Amino acid sequence: MKKSIYLLFILSLFGCSSYKQVSDERDYSKGIVYVLPGKVQKALKPQMQPTDKRNGIYFTLKELDGDKYRIYIQEYSVGSVMSRWVNSTNRYILVDAKLYPLLFELDDKFGVTETVEELLTNEKAGIYEYTRRYVNREYVHHVEFTRDGTILYEGNSLTQPLEN
Repeated sequence: MKKSIYLLFILSLFGCSSYKQVSDERDYSKGIVYVLPGKVQKALKPQMQPTDKRNGIYFTLKELDGDKYRIYIQEYSVGSVMSRWVNSTNRYILVDAKLYPLLFELDDKFGVTETVEELLTNEKAGIYEYTRRYVNREYVHHVEFTRDGTILYEGNSLTQPLEN
């Protein structure tokens, strides 16, 4: 009897620790995966090391004129407002056989920092004030490319003035 209680206790410990691991993983099954041309992925790979190992990497995609695009590689710190946005997205970009969170520039323009619950509570109370976030991409590494994968520019705004 004592052995079975002891065994049950040990199994419950392992069960709790494996649950913690699973709960920290992203659920990609309901996401949308974006695949960039191979040349663009290759250009992004060398820039994908966060400056602080506690930070994560995410990407922001911007559509430029015609068939041109700009993709930014950015860092976020755990617990920041950006972390909540990055963890809430269901869009991912595939680079080097790994999925990374993807945001669009329109998220910056029209998204608000309030949670869905806060927003709905405020709306019901007649409060129509929203907080928007501002992202400065002045020193952020980016790649400009065409849909077929031709790289037009790689660097940051210190080496090229940003237009559009």
